[in-house]
Amino acid sequence: MRTPRWPPGESETATLIQRTDWSSTPLGAVETWPQSLRVVVSLIVSSMVPMGVLWGPDGIQLYNDLYIPILGARHPAAFGQPVRSIWPDVWHRVEGIYDQVRSGKGIIFRDHPWIPVDSSAAEAPTFSTSVSPLRDDEGAVVGLHAMTINTTERVRIARAKLRADDTIRRNQARFRAVAELVPSLLWSSEPDGRVNWFNQRYLSYTGQTLSEALERGWMDAVHPDDRAASIRVYGEAFTAGRAVDVEERIRSGADGSFRWFLCRAEALREDGNVVQWFGSATDIHDLRRAREHQRLLTAELQHRVRNTLAVVRSIARRTVEASTDLDDFASHFDGRLGAFARTQAMVTRNPSSGIDLEYMIADELRAHGGREGDRIQIRGPHMVLRPSAAETIGLAIHELATNAVKYGALSSPEGRIQIRWSIRDRGGKPRLRFTWIESGQNLAPGEPSRRGFGFDLLERNLTYELEADVCLSVEQTGLHFRVELPLTDRVFMGKRH
Repeated sequence: MRTPRWPPGESETATLIQRTDWSSTPLGAVETWPQSLRVVVSLIVSSMVPMGVLWGPDGIQLYNDLYIPILGARHPAAFGQPVRSIWPDVWHRVEGIYDQVRSGKGIIFRDHPWIPVDSSAAEAPTFSTSVSPLRDDEGAVVGLHAMTINTTERVRIARAKLRADDTIRRNQARFRAVAELVPSLLWSSEPDGRVNWFNQRYLSYTGQTLSEALERGWMDAVHPDDRAASIRVYGEAFTAGRAVDVEERIRSGADGSFRWFLCRAEALREDGNVVQWFGSATDIHDLRRAREHQRLLTAELQHRVRNTLAVVRSIARRTVEASTDLDDFASHFDGRLGAFARTQAMVTRNPSSGIDLEYMIADELRAHGGREGDRIQIRGPHMVLRPSAAETIGLAIHELATNAVKYGALSSPEGRIQIRWSIRDRGGKPRLRFTWIESGQNLAPGEPSRRGFGFDLLERNLTYELEADVCLSVEQTGLHFRVELPLTDRVFMGKRH
């Protein structure tokens, strides 16, 4: 009967064992190998993972076919040779490990580099190796068994994952930094609109905790009058998958006040499907107030333009009626338009502050060459007129100043003008009494001999427009003009005694 070949199989390393003359090696002839060596060699040559054996004091190396790629060009010369001579370049790294195993301790070292089979490879291969002691029948360690698995792909995937995780962490850190840097309130939500994240600025503004605001808890911070409309707009947008654009008031956690915000949300899609919503709320409270103020200013401007045109038309018509010729019309019309323009200039400089009565009088007198001093005295408490009342009173002052220059106190060096106003009580209601007293002339007392548009404006317009009581007379020393009118909010914006 023929003795079967040992070790069995047709592998390359099994064939090497069968064909090698081992009698001249430290292992001796195969027939003399101890049973423990024969068993382990039979195990490794039939194994489906890379395995090797280091036997004896010199660590004679035997291995299977799957171990050959690890050796690379060192195979087949390495087969049956002392391990030190096979791996001189790495022996300093592994000698200590082998010494520990020879002392009876098994060791696993993971993902260690090895000599690259292909030096042109982008990265060196890595392996995990388990080294265990081999013992004889008496229990003495006579060799080492090594099982090596190539972990290059796993390590590559693990490193790629680490890099990806690191990239994600850095991107998340950048996103958090940007999310807290922008002045808007930011959030994200599930495709159905359930909110899953808010930035800290939102939580700080509303005073809500994250748990309170998540899902649909954020609606508690929306003004009750805006909730129904907001729910409808958000619901329609989420259902249709279109952008959200809505203005709503959101409560401040600091003082409970509400401010207007422009809320917008855009969908993040994958393969056409919404996978996330990202939204922002931008404070537009001041912008809305500015828009409303602008609307009011525009309406006021339109109103004032219509009034201005009406006043100019009235001035023109009445000046024509009172003028004797074109030159007379041009002179009076230009002066009255100038007075009206000066009043409008004061209104335009600060529409909401009104017109200072004393300043308006002094400005009109300066336009006629008169300045407060020895000849002109202006006295009275601080009074602020509303623009519409200032137009009527300003035209009246213009007519008085024009008359004084042409026919009255300012037409001669001896003339003087005293302008006074004070606040008086009449029937339990405050009234303003205004007087314009001219002196230094020698006139015939009585009614003014020349009554044109100017005197008509002084008497009729003040009475009609401001509910004033007007008294106009010519005394021997000069013109006397007195007017009393109610101290109402329609005429005055403020007063100071």
